[in-house]
Amino acid sequence: LNPRDDLAQLAEIIQLIDHLMKPHVDMLTHLLASIDGQSAVISSAKWGELETARQEKAISGVTRLKLRLASLAPVLKKHVNSDLFRKASDRIESIEYTLETLRIMKTFFDGTSLEGDTSVRDSYMAGVVDGM
Repeated sequence: LNPRDDLAQLAEIIQLIDHLMKPHVDMLTHLLASIDGQSAVISSAKWGELETARQEKAISGVTRLKLRLASLAPVLKKHVNSDLFRKASDRIESIEYTLETLRIMKTFFDGTSLEGDTSVRDSYMAGVVDGM
């Protein structure tokens, strides 16, 4: 469980639909490069090794992308294929949920999570399957 594939796909798409944000996606890719585990256990431990400032920068960076894309949707959809726009939105949402899952799993392993926190990823995946 890591954001690498989603970030790579987003970098390609964002270059086409909002090239001004490509450096921002590249920065997120660099910032999260160490989160490369194939399991939630490994990746959440690596998430925990990031400085708090880097974690917050990553989360706020994803939020910025999400809000920018939503705000510019009417303009962007006039110039790009709506399927491409949807794919970008989906990748951003997946990255957002992945980072939140890693944060929650880290607190779970530390013994500081709240009951029900770990259902975030399950809820996201159920929504993805339901939308198919």
